[in-house]
Amino acid sequence: MPFQQTRFLWVPVLGAVLMTVSSYVSVPMYPVPITAQTLTVLLLGAFAGPRLGVVSVLVWIALAAAGLPVLSDGAGGLEALSGSTAGYIAGFPIAAYLAGVAERTFPSSSLRLFAAFLVAHLVILSLGWAWLSRIVGPATALEVGVTPFLIGAVIKSALALLTIAIWRYRTG
Repeated sequence: MPFQQTRFLWVPVLGAVLMTVSSYVSVPMYPVPITAQTLTVLLLGAFAGPRLGVVSVLVWIALAAAGLPVLSDGAGGLEALSGSTAGYIAGFPIAAYLAGVAERTFPSSSLRLFAAFLVAHLVILSLGWAWLSRIVGPATALEVGVTPFLIGAVIKSALALLTIAIWRYRTG
């Protein structure tokens, strides 16, 4: 099989592995831990493209649904996917798609790409808030499920942008 044809097979597998590793990079918080997942989601979309970025995230979610310990704290299974983090996880494929489209739309505009990464984070946080609101109420969901993650969203968006800039510089 030529490289381009096999790319569709190995990129999602590698993406799911990276999502799993980023799940284990975690700062425990209740009810939602801080992880490196959203940074990885942005990078998957940006480097793999919108389609393969989404497929990578969906493969990772399918592995979690199958019960494999790919989520934060080694969680897996349908119960873990329907818990307090379900809304955030639902936002991951959308964010990967947005990051992929943004990287192709704004390849020479760091400011626009950074803004697009922030929007992708806001999509994740909004869906996370909506789901978490059903569990703990809207005000508490905002307090514990969105506000603590805003600075991290800015930092992770900047790290994604820096990673892309370094990659572009090194590859010419």
